[in-house]
Formats: sequence, C-alpha cells, structure tokens
Amino acid sequence: MLSGVPATSLWALRAKAEENQKDKALLQDALAAEWYPKIAWLFDEALEAQYSQILQKAIVLRTLILDRLVKTHFQKHKNPGLLELGCGFSTRFARISPSQGNWYDLDLPEIIELRASLGFPSQANHWHIVASAFENDWFDYLQNQNPQELLIIAEGLLMYFPLERVKTLIFSLKQKFPGAYFAFDVIGSMHLKSAQNAAEQTESPIYWGTASISQFCKEMELEIAGDLSLGTHLSLIPRLHSSLSPLTRSLLRWKWLSDKMGGSVLTKL
Repeated sequence: MLSGVPATSLWALRAKAEENQKDKALLQDALAAEWYPKIAWLFDEALEAQYSQILQKAIVLRTLILDRLVKTHFQKHKNPGLLELGCGFSTRFARISPSQGNWYDLDLPEIIELRASLGFPSQANHWHIVASAFENDWFDYLQNQNPQELLIIAEGLLMYFPLERVKTLIFSLKQKFPGAYFAFDVIGSMHLKSAQNAAEQTESPIYWGTASISQFCKEMELEIAGDLSLGTHLSLIPRLHSSLSPLTRSLLRWKWLSDKMGGSVLTKL
C-alpha cells in the first residue's frame, strides 16, 4: 500500500485516465488509462473521499500547461534535459515522446518499483532515478547535462514539505544546476485552508501556501522566467478556453486573483 505523500500521486494518474475516456477530452493519455486499472486497488477510502471532478479538472489543466512548456523546451534546445522530481505515476514522457535529449524521472523506491511493474515502454533516453528529491546523492546522474538546457519540474510536490526544506532544496539546485529552468506549483492563499483540511485526511499535510507567487519567488531568490498562469494560457490553448465557463475565464484575467488562487510558475535557478 502507498501512504502519505507518495499516495497522492494516484490522484493525478486517475485524473488523466478519466480524461482520456471522455468524448471531448482535453488530454489524450492512453498510458494513464492502461496503468490506472492495474493499481486502482491502491486508491483507498481516504483518497476517494478527497477526490472530486474539480480536482480532476484542475490536475488536467495543470498537466496541459506543463506539457506545453516541456514541448517548447525540447524544441528550443539542441541537447535538452528534463527532470521530474517526485514523478509519481507521471506519463508525460509517453505523451511528449521526445526524439532527442535525456529525460529523468525521480522518485522514492516504492514508486519506481510500481512504475516498473506497470511496464513503462523502454527507451534509451529515458532514465529512472531511485532517490528522494530532498537528498543530493542523485545529482551525479545529471553530471553530463548542461544546466542551461535543463528543465526541472516539481509537480504537486513542494507544498507537502516544510518551507525550510523547500528552501534548502532550491538552494542545492541553484548550486548544482545554475541557469537551469525550474517549474513548480504552489497553493494560493484562497485555497490553502481547504487544501490543508483535505490533506489531513490522507496523512499528507500541506505545510505552506502563498498570497503572491511573485513575492514567493523573490523570497526564494528565484528569477521568474515565464508565465504559466491559467489565465494566460486560455488564449494559448484553445481547448482550455472552451472548457471553462465565461465567468471563470473573466475572473482568471485578474492578476491579483490569479496570484491568490496559486498555480504553476516557471523560474530560472
């Protein structure tokens, strides 16, 4: 059985598997649809109680935005690298299917073992690293990667750890991979309390949120390198625009409100 933070990765897998079955799916993910039934038995009552169609859609929207970022990154660089910290049951490699560069999926032993049992398609440029994101012993796996061509993603991860540990991680990444891009998501102050209440039920406490993404990045000494807000991507990804109500689309255009809601951000280390 999975428990605590590792178990929360099942939400994302289920969300993408369900989206794949819809007639007007925002996201096609055949591998998620193949994987989820095999490990649905791990989706216990606590996870089920906190899962909803709102969460499902939020995960899919975040996935679309990050997928677009990754595609752009691989198109832009000659020898790109992608590192997913706390990858969980991410199937992004299968969706993007990059023809060049190197892709690293990193997570704890129990997750990587489950991924292996599910039968991830083997490719020469796709690596799995068994490690905690908050340790430094995995850095050498990327020693030949040019930091300037590296994109690191921490999707649905950082909020589950005390802020001091997050600061230490960011400092270590900056020291080892100067100039790399770092994308992560944060919970805004508007949703923090409800998210914390839900997290208590799954034994995966959420330690922090922020009222301002830009202020948080400033405190972490991170340079904002791109806009990953949902409001901005409404005009960039037509499927997003049509999937939301007119009222929601209107509200998302307010920058101050978007900050309080939280979301994904792209920074440079």
